[in-house]
Amino acid sequence: KDLFDTDCPEYTLVTPNGEELTIISARFQEDGDQGDLSEKRKEQARRVRSFYDRLTAQGKHRVLVCGTLGEVSYADVLRPLMGDRALRDIPCHTGKAAVQPGQRDGRAIEEPTGDWVAKHDYLLSSHELFQRIRQSQVHFPLPPRGGRSSRSGFPNGGRGRNGATAPPLVWADFAL
Repeated sequence: KDLFDTDCPEYTLVTPNGEELTIISARFQEDGDQGDLSEKRKEQARRVRSFYDRLTAQGKHRVLVCGTLGEVSYADVLRPLMGDRALRDIPCHTGKAAVQPGQRDGRAIEEPTGDWVAKHDYLLSSHELFQRIRQSQVHFPLPPRGGRSSRSGFPNGGRGRNGATAPPLVWADFAL
């Protein structure tokens, strides 16, 4: 069976002036009826990191990784992908980060802070793109008022499947 239940595609966009941006769209395994699947997510993180490493070896240094990774950013499961900070969490650019740098056992780590601790949705950027961010933001959909209409601008009043709250929208504007 494939490591990813859904595809893990790469897209390369070319700007009008010829600059390239590569996007890796990933959706890691979620826990469910099969129990804790953190080891599978760790292997998925390793695989996505190998995609990133291949791209940078090919001279492609403008890379984004986006998607649902199923773990908080300070989890060991995501260390293969985020541990050396070659891929940076874009909300850290805005000061609205869910994590703050720190140390534990002599190793650099990121500790949860703020009101977005349990995030599972990410927009990660290569160092070169991170330096080119003009602005970025995290938008949290508003829940519907009194179960009726919503001002969130999201379908179904900002609610996802089975009535779950819609995930936050993370976006960035890059100077390319």
